[in-house]
Amino acid sequence: MTGFDSKRKIAQDRLDDDDVQVYAKPRLDQGPDYDRGFVDGMLHQTQSSVDKAVNRMAHPAQEPVDNDFFKVLSRNNPSPDQRPTCTIIHPPKPVGHWVLYPQATPYTSFAMYHKPTDKQIKNTEQLLGWEWRDA
Repeated sequence: MTGFDSKRKIAQDRLDDDDVQVYAKPRLDQGPDYDRGFVDGMLHQTQSSVDKAVNRMAHPAQEPVDNDFFKVLSRNNPSPDQRPTCTIIHPPKPVGHWVLYPQATPYTSFAMYHKPTDKQIKNTEQLLGWEWRDA
């Protein structure tokens, strides 16, 4: 009999005794204490992330501006008559919109800038239950 076998025999004899009670060691990664610790840790991590973000917004990083920046700016900034002109382009007007599930309250709709064909309107209304409304 080897040393390992003799230790196993002694342990087995102890388990067979009626007055000896064997308690299983509780796992640390289970149970209410673990859950509470996990939740507390997540809350702490979230709060510290929020605090960092708020601090960054309250104190934005400012890069130092040197005099060379102003020299380049004045050199590249033409007089008002030399500045390029720009034209404001207005977006196209919607031609209509699809109403998703018009029987629901409130309903959702989205605008379209190109009108679908009559066949597309008919098929979409039949297949999806949407409704087309002209603008």
